[in-house]
Amino acid sequence: MEILTQKNTIQQEVGTTTLGWRTPFLASQENTFKVLAENQFLYDSSLGTIPGTRWWPYTLDYLPSLPCYMANCPTLTYPGVWEIPLVTLQCDESATTFATMLDECTNLETEESTYNMLMTNFKLHYEDNKQPFPMFGHSTWFDNAPYRKDAVIRFMNDVRKFSDVYFVTAQQAIEWIKSPVGLDKKPLSCNL
Repeated sequence: MEILTQKNTIQQEVGTTTLGWRTPFLASQENTFKVLAENQFLYDSSLGTIPGTRWWPYTLDYLPSLPCYMANCPTLTYPGVWEIPLVTLQCDESATTFATMLDECTNLETEESTYNMLMTNFKLHYEDNKQPFPMFGHSTWFDNAPYRKDAVIRFMNDVRKFSDVYFVTAQQAIEWIKSPVGLDKKPLSCNL
């Protein structure tokens, strides 16, 4: 009921169709994925990854080949539903503190430390297999420390200088993964 009520409310109030879902407190149950599949959601983003792993978004047409370490992982398949995993972030340079969302990195007390955390995690993805680097969090992360917004803007401006880095929606990322084309064809241009 919660999923469908929120989907309908967003559609009525904003006039757009909701394509994705993140379960509050990441407390998904098997029924969560069933409801998403039955109601044509494109993706879920409620499952985290093990620290040190960087996953690409994957389809729930099949269960993942790597073991799921969270209690909320589906045990059945859900054709057509994708998972955009909450990639575990390294919150500090010594790799002793980890989080699944930006606002869980509570040790970021300056613009510089926030910027460094973002850039460190981006480079882990970029220098590996260029997996997507999803940036999930809550708005209060910015409200409680406005310097974080400056750090994110600075980070975005710096990584935009790479010729093969794009900021895209979850839907755009999934569409490209379904039918990847080379960068010479400008698959993720601003016109999408």
